[in-house]
Amino acid sequence: MTGRSVKWPKFSEIGDKGNLCPYCSRAFERRPVKLSKCRDCGGQVYIRTRPFDGLRVLLRDSDLQVLENEWVICREVTGARLNYQIDKVLWSEAKERLVASLGRSPSLFEIGSLYYEERLSEFESKRRGSGVRFVILSLAIVAAHDGMFDRAIQGYLNVCYIDMSGSMGAHYKNSLEGPPVARVSQIAPGVLARLITLAARRGWDESKLRDSFIYSGERLFKKMPVYKKPDVIWPFLADVLFCTAIPLTI
Repeated sequence: MTGRSVKWPKFSEIGDKGNLCPYCSRAFERRPVKLSKCRDCGGQVYIRTRPFDGLRVLLRDSDLQVLENEWVICREVTGARLNYQIDKVLWSEAKERLVASLGRSPSLFEIGSLYYEERLSEFESKRRGSGVRFVILSLAIVAAHDGMFDRAIQGYLNVCYIDMSGSMGAHYKNSLEGPPVARVSQIAPGVLARLITLAARRGWDESKLRDSFIYSGERLFKKMPVYKKPDVIWPFLADVLFCTAIPLTI
């Protein structure tokens, strides 16, 4: 793979992963497992998990806000908030069908795939762009939550294509004649943020992102009422992903 790379926010190696007080660096007789006070310096020692490597570390009170800020970014990236919509009855039915066929408890993504793919076929047959977008975005969120980040990236790329291609209405077609900023503004900020941070985290460079965007976009172009092919739209999305058109703060 070659090309520009997406920048990933750097998480810090905050805290002590060993057995040392984060204030005075004295060793504890036993590593604290809950809020404790150092007998030597009297500092309040907090125990938290850091997103940098998933380790439980010992922190000072001044570290807490830094760590919380990093977790806000991490939750946005991984889609930890399950903000997709489901019909609980149909979701349970899909899970039961998978248990019967697989002979084991299915993963969240396996359930989501069965649940949403059936709805995707219906929306595609009716050429309903908004419905297809909803299903693809929901599956991307499920994939990210289940740790399938490459699948999530593909889903977010597809959502960007739908938003920028004019598949959501005639006014989108007209806006494609305007400057790149107008086109990019049609993408939900949360989708862009998750795409950028996940792509950086997984090491997807410009070449891989472009190939994936074009390949999946061509398939959508044949099934949906879109106005622009993916190879026409890609340069404008690339300018944003690699921070040459609009600076993004994540």
